[in-house]
Amino acid sequence: MTASSPAITWLIPVKNAMPYLPETLESIRCQTYSNHEVLVWDNGSTDGTLEELQRWIPDRIPGRIVTGRPLSVGNSRAELVRMANTELCACVDGDDINLPHRLEKEVAFMLARPEVAAVGSQVIRIDETGAEHGQFCNLPREYDDIVHRLLHTWVMWQPAVMFRRSAVIEAGNYRDLRHEDYDLWLRLATRYKLANMGECLLKYRVHKNNLTYAIPAPEAERDVNRAYIEAAPTLFGCTPEEADMLRNKRLSFAAPVLWRIARHLSQKNGGTFRDRLVSRSFLEAAGQAVRRRDFATRLLISALRVSVR
Repeated sequence: MTASSPAITWLIPVKNAMPYLPETLESIRCQTYSNHEVLVWDNGSTDGTLEELQRWIPDRIPGRIVTGRPLSVGNSRAELVRMANTELCACVDGDDINLPHRLEKEVAFMLARPEVAAVGSQVIRIDETGAEHGQFCNLPREYDDIVHRLLHTWVMWQPAVMFRRSAVIEAGNYRDLRHEDYDLWLRLATRYKLANMGECLLKYRVHKNNLTYAIPAPEAERDVNRAYIEAAPTLFGCTPEEADMLRNKRLSFAAPVLWRIARHLSQKNGGTFRDRLVSRSFLEAAGQAVRRRDFATRLLISALRVSVR
């Protein structure tokens, strides 16, 4: 192994990933970057997933399979991180398809950008049959824009992410929460840079058995709210109470909190307060975070948009 071709570990939690799993494994086997292994945590599959994994690993793809210890998704991801023997780890789920050059592109990015703890990519959405339903290329690429978007929504496609294991562990690793990836990105963003590549490196499958769609909405919202409120004082410079009211759109006049966030981000991450305040991504995020009836803040955001045209 050379410094220019570090070993990579794929981290794959699975439960009942058939019939899509063979395509996922084949997309790993066919990577243009060859120095990698897989680490799979089976969470109690009953549909032939384990038998399929054993047909591939380790004979066709080097790696290990953990069985007999079913956990939640968040806890199994955390265990995979702890077990990995490499600094760079690539996420993927058992129903998605990696494009052949994914590892090659992400490794090159991480070697060139040592300040970045995690990098994602844009994706192509596919359905149960593998039919494509368009490229999703609207994720922000640079850290400042990513932090702005975190004010109101997610910022990375989990199965397309490569991260530095040491950074994830220092940030507290995955936790047993619904949308455990969003929680981790928030905590990573308080300590490190995040980035997204501009190209599509993964085919992301959307189907009725997706874990995301199986999570009860009230439980998912509770966990997302908890993660946001915990990270907000460090990431955005606002109080937990302000973060709760901002995320749930309960502030009758949000401008003072948003302006204070812009000042905090400029002091913490560089740039002037004005440049931060009038940046396109900040104004877009601010507009999404404001309640409909907060006409005063909406008017101020509109005026700032006009001033920079």
